[in-house]
Parts: sequence; C-alpha cells; structure tokens
Amino acid sequence: MRWAIVFFVGVTVSTLLVGFNFARTKHRSVRYFGWGLGATGIAFGFWTIGRINNPKEGDDLELWVTIGVFFLLLGLLLFLLSWTTPLRQQVRNLVLVGGLLYVVALIALRFMYPSEPFIDEDGVLFFNPHGSVGALEVGAVSAAFLPAIFEIGRRLRALDALVAKVAFTTVLMSGIILIASIDKVMITIASWVMAAALLALVGTFVVRQPGAWLQATH
Repeated sequence: MRWAIVFFVGVTVSTLLVGFNFARTKHRSVRYFGWGLGATGIAFGFWTIGRINNPKEGDDLELWVTIGVFFLLLGLLLFLLSWTTPLRQQVRNLVLVGGLLYVVALIALRFMYPSEPFIDEDGVLFFNPHGSVGALEVGAVSAAFLPAIFEIGRRLRALDALVAKVAFTTVLMSGIILIASIDKVMITIASWVMAAALLALVGTFVVRQPGAWLQATH
C-alpha cells in the first residue's frame, strides 16, 4: 500500500521541518521542544526505512523499529527538558532523573519482552509491542509530550498557540494509536488525522517567516 510509505516519509519530513524551526528560536523551552521533534522525526525516518525495505524476516524489521524507538525515547527526554525549563532547579533535576531512569527501565524491558512488528499484506506497519511495554511507552509519551505542548503554547501568539495545542495533541493521540493498536482501520484513520495535523503545523510554523509566531514579551 503506497500510501503507507508516503505517510511515513511525510511525517519524517514535516516533523524535522517543524522541529528545525522551533530549534532556531532563542527560548530554551521552545528550542528543546524543537530538538525533541527532531529526534522524533529521526525515529520516523528509521521506521520509514523499515517500511520501505519491507523485510521478509521479522528480525530485520524489529531492528529498524527498535532503533527508531531509541530516538523516540531521546525525544521524550528533550520534551521533558522543554516543559521543566521554568521549574525550580531542584524540582527540574528530580523530574529529569526520574525520566531518565524510566527510559532506562523501558529500554531494559524492551529487551526482556521484545516487540513483534510486522507488515501485513496491504503494506500496513504494525509496531505490535508487548502489552506491558506498550502501555509504559504510551505513558512515557503522554507524560513527556503533553506538558511540553502547553509549555510552548505559553511562548506563542494566541492563534498560533491554539493551532499548536490542538495539532500537537492530535499528533500525540494519533501516535499512540499507531504505536499501540493492531486494528488496521484505526491505524489508517489515525494516519490520515496525523497527516492533517502535521500539515497544519507546517503551514503555521514552517511556511511563515521564522519566529513570527513567537510572543515578543517572552
């Protein structure tokens, strides 16, 4: 199914573009958020390679998926850096250490309970993580990404903040479905919804003049 390859390539490119523009700003929380998007874009890049190669052997696909997950987890740590920037240093350090330990534990669990990704006859990629590992991954993505969305929203102009909150939250919810679901219809719907949200983000934060969406007072 060609749309699946187009989707992964599109997510990779759009996420990297939006992340690059965020990373160019002078505000630390927005910059960290941009770096987190960059790491997420690289993760989708590796998943794109796995999808394009369409390997017959599951071990090869699992390798590309696992490398992508490592970059996704790196992105989550950067999102933690983003939303903890305004916090007191001691609180921030505590959250970051907790997040790092959580990521290390999650990596260990992935090796203990490996995922079994596969591509079906229609070309749809299923990540198919182990049940408990998938639940922990969903928890990590939500805890790191959602607060970061609202933190950067404070730095943006009113309408741009609204677009960012709605679109990034939509990307989050769609991404959770992509990671955790084994329902082809749900994955297909989530893919189209995520694509629409990323298109809105590109139109808002890439097409326009860099930094035009930042609040001048922050």
